[in-house]
Amino acid sequence: MCMVEGEDNPELIEKILVMHGKQQQKQQEDLDDAAVYRICGDIRMRFQEEQ
Repeated sequence: MCMVEGEDNPELIEKILVMHGKQQQKQQEDLDDAAVYRICGDIRMRFQEEQ
């Protein structure tokens, strides 16, 4: 994290932490979506093999 020398700005720090948190949450949602698509794909393939 970059800090301006001699400056203590809690609002800016909080803003950066909130943005970072949202970014991590978005990455986790993307991973969750990928897992759901992979599982659905597996189910679809098994279903087609049984037909």
